[in-house]
Amino acid sequence: MTRACLLFSRSRNRHHVAVDAEELSTSFAGITTSVVQDATAYDAARPNGYGRVLFDSPELHAANAQDISIDSRETVPAAPPAGRAAADAKRQHGIRSLQLSLGVATWPRTQIAEQEAATSKMAMLWHYYLDYMNKGSFSRSSLPYSYSQFCGHFNSSFQSGPGLGESGPFALATLSNPPGTLATDLRIQGTLEDSPLNTAQQELLIIAISDSLYNVMFAYDFTAAAPTEINPII
Repeated sequence: MTRACLLFSRSRNRHHVAVDAEELSTSFAGITTSVVQDATAYDAARPNGYGRVLFDSPELHAANAQDISIDSRETVPAAPPAGRAAADAKRQHGIRSLQLSLGVATWPRTQIAEQEAATSKMAMLWHYYLDYMNKGSFSRSSLPYSYSQFCGHFNSSFQSGPGLGESGPFALATLSNPPGTLATDLRIQGTLEDSPLNTAQQELLIIAISDSLYNVMFAYDFTAAAPTEINPII
């Protein structure tokens, strides 16, 4: 029986050898990165740019906002139409509202709404993350994840800011149904900040956690296990 569902969002455009680490739900934070595999009109100053990753962030667009001596990231320029068109085609859109239901279980009772990662307005999702991890406000220092990371702002290597983080928000939903419930249809009601284009390849990743009892049987004088039984815990 399904006990919980974990929801993440990512872009398949970001899977490339030039990306130094796999993302953790960066799309829900609206973090847009794209891999440039050849020189373009707005990249004439750096013709040897095969495999570079471009970031589309207002923080890096700002004048003198980036220390290029230590920060090698490059941005999609705000003005040239060729650069903007390519970036908009791959733009990721952050999560705005969310509610899940399975059988008679609904999470949360009141729909999560008005979330915006760019302005750090992720308090409702963050609250349910703390609730899922069974951590109160007094023990937040022991969490493996900070609020800045959750909003997609924190970067451990370079400048931090909206759209520059290494991770993003996600939903950890606890679904409690009565014993013997056979519900299998998970309903997800939610909205993003906008509708992503097909070229953005933004996808939703769902991980369902279920309870099961594994019985591994061994026969006398045999080292290999006999057939294993998997029974649901009700």
